[in-house]
Amino acid sequence: MIRNYLAAFTGLCLTIFAAPSFAADRTDKTLTFEPTPFKNSELYCENDNDIFPAKNEFELINYSIMSSEEGERFGFITLRNTSSGQRIFTQDQLLAILGDCSRKPPQPIEKKFAGNETISLQVNFGLSRFPILKLITER
Repeated sequence: MIRNYLAAFTGLCLTIFAAPSFAADRTDKTLTFEPTPFKNSELYCENDNDIFPAKNEFELINYSIMSSEEGERFGFITLRNTSSGQRIFTQDQLLAILGDCSRKPPQPIEKKFAGNETISLQVNFGLSRFPILKLITER
């Protein structure tokens, strides 16, 4: 009987003390959509390291930027394979221009597209102190 009370008390303590930490994790990891005022504008950032997206046959149809309070940066992108044949989209074909004018590729990704296929997907740019100003791809 004492064992049952002890088990119930332990479970109650775990619930009381663990719930706030789970709630904090869930709140802190929430992504919010960010405004993209430079989406359709030219940016004249220096590109000292000569970093450009790899040549490809993908058209960036649209995108939205998301971030967390911790500085995680994500893009929700819609891409179209402009080729009639199958192509593979990889992280070297997309760059984010950040608020300090640096350029950053997303974390590794490999997504197959059928000819002329359009797909929306999320890409992760990792942590950054600076916001994403714009996403670019080359065609």
